[in-house]
This record gives sequence, structure tokens and C-alpha cells, in this order.
Amino acid sequence: MGRLLLPLLQKLLVWVGSKIMVALGLGFITYKGFETAFDMITNYVVSNFNSIPSDAFNLLMMAGTGQALGIVLGAFMFNATMSSVSKFTVGLKS
Repeated sequence: MGRLLLPLLQKLLVWVGSKIMVALGLGFITYKGFETAFDMITNYVVSNFNSIPSDAFNLLMMAGTGQALGIVLGAFMFNATMSSVSKFTVGLKS
């Protein structure tokens, strides 16, 4: 009985281990891709804000544009993070 159960258990552990490694790898790659894209978008927005005149920039900041951009970009990053986490958990279940 032990001779049959040990190889089966070994194959099962290898299969589960490979599923976990694949899910971790895909989740990490997805998250890093979103993080890189997010950094590029942030740098683009900041460089464009630096090119406008200071009076217009001050008016935009007094109107709350900086906070609005923070909220929108934060929501984008949260969505990207949650989608990579959901891909990670789906990879573990299948």
C-alpha cells in the first residue's frame, strides 16, 4: 500500500508546486507590467503639468486637480493590483 501511495503523493506535490510557481510568476509579471505602465503615465502627467505657466498651475491645484489625479491614478493602480491578485488565485484553483 505504501509503495503505491508514495509515488502518487509525490506526483501530486509536484503538480501543486508547479501550479503555485506558475501563478506566482504570472502574478508578479502582471503586477510589474502594470507598475511600469503606471510610472510612465505618472511621469507623462507630471512633465505636462510642469510645462504649463505657473499661474495656471496654481489655479489648477487650488481647484483640486492634484487630488483628483491622485484619486484617479490610485484607482487605476488598485484595479491593476486586484486583477493580478485574482489571476494569482485563479491559477491556484485550476
